[in-house]
Amino acid sequence: MIDKLNLLHLLLKTAQEGYDAIQKNTSVLSADVRSVESKQEGKYDTRALLNSYLAGAQEARLKKLEGEINLVTGYLDKINKAGTKHQKVFVQVYDLVQLHIEEVNKTKNYFIVPALGGYKLEAEGREILSLTPETPIGKILLNQIMVDDAIMIAGSEATVVGFC
Repeated sequence: MIDKLNLLHLLLKTAQEGYDAIQKNTSVLSADVRSVESKQEGKYDTRALLNSYLAGAQEARLKKLEGEINLVTGYLDKINKAGTKHQKVFVQVYDLVQLHIEEVNKTKNYFIVPALGGYKLEAEGREILSLTPETPIGKILLNQIMVDDAIMIAGSEATVVGFC
């Protein structure tokens, strides 16, 4: 099974790269809004206004992403201090879940996290998708699924192969 600590570090690195890219773009947009060259040239010239709206939206996205990164980083700090040795019966947040999709005879890997969902990660030659509890699959899996349970995902039957 894939090491979840390494997977958490990979998820945080990927999210931080996205954060840095948005932050750089926001800085460029904010500078453009304040630039003399962005001065309105006519009543239909809305470039500066549109850039200011976009910069504001990206700043809001940055705050949300920063909160998500801090949430996952806080959990990682707890794991590093306390360890993760405990017996589990049901799938929980921060579990790595393997599902075998019967119809296509394929195994998919999902990493359930409280934030930073939707990232595709590559670890030990496997593709892993990060999911939050709010996603349809996350809702199905959390706190009720055990190994060998069968579930329906997008009209296909899937079996939980394992989780940790």
